[in-house]
Amino acid sequence: NIRDSVTLTSDALREIASGNQTEFIIGPLQREKIQELLGLDPVVPVLALNRIEDTQRPGPGLAPVYSLSLAIEDDAETAVDYAGTEYVHPRLLTLFTDTILGRRAAIAVENQLERIGGTDAGQFALDTKKPEVTISQALGVTDSLNRRRELSRTLNLALEHTPRTRQDVSTVVVQTDALGARQLRPLLVYYYLENTPVLFIGAFRSDLNTMTEDFKRSRILATPWELGSKTRDTLIERPLAQGPFGTLTAIGKDALDMTVRLGFGKGTEFAGETGYLRLGNRGLIERRLGILSIDNRERISYSLWQPKNATPLVYRDDLDAR
Repeated sequence: NIRDSVTLTSDALREIASGNQTEFIIGPLQREKIQELLGLDPVVPVLALNRIEDTQRPGPGLAPVYSLSLAIEDDAETAVDYAGTEYVHPRLLTLFTDTILGRRAAIAVENQLERIGGTDAGQFALDTKKPEVTISQALGVTDSLNRRRELSRTLNLALEHTPRTRQDVSTVVVQTDALGARQLRPLLVYYYLENTPVLFIGAFRSDLNTMTEDFKRSRILATPWELGSKTRDTLIERPLAQGPFGTLTAIGKDALDMTVRLGFGKGTEFAGETGYLRLGNRGLIERRLGILSIDNRERISYSLWQPKNATPLVYRDDLDAR
């Protein structure tokens, strides 16, 4: 039974939560509707299609509530986990747009670093008009220039100087859109980070093959659906499944597949359309995205999250839950 939760009346929502004609609820999508539904203490399991707050979790004896969404936190956690497969204790520098979305990504990076035992090399909100100013500060170039000026004044000499950048960063994580990423990667090269791994969050677009010159040695996070899945190919005749909202179709399929697994006691870790899915603590279904890589010769390659080939990640809160 498929219902439009936007137009659903309170009485209809209460009837659904009662479980009289329902065994499992998938949705809603909007946060306010999720809050309304959970406020009714549904007697059947719920798979909400948005992240929910811990305060919204059901109390003891109530039906379980799970959540699956296209949240930016999944992208940020994926970036940290990829860094964790390359370095035992990665040290990440995070650059993010000065927006609610950007700040959420930065917080998620910080939290995930704690989970895997990595360290934070600093988090910097990008200057929207002059991102080079932020990058210069983040990499220590500004401090290096200031030291040169001070020494030059002290000695009363015009000193030749090559700025010294920070050497304690293993990976750079950047949250921005495709246009911003196209401008930022050359700036990072200019500031001596040509060979430092850079992971972009939110920068994927289908025509990146026309921008490879600006993305050398870059990796862009994307869902399996965006990278080109068999399921998406089978829906080629459906325009809405191919457009910018196509990932909503993808998460719909993942939600149904996860519901079947939850309902029949099957494994809750599998390769889905929106990422590699894993049921974590507190009913949160985590997603690990794939990567589009562009090498120094502008060649494009795709790879999905492969837990069997990656360094095992044992999260501290998983151990605590046991």
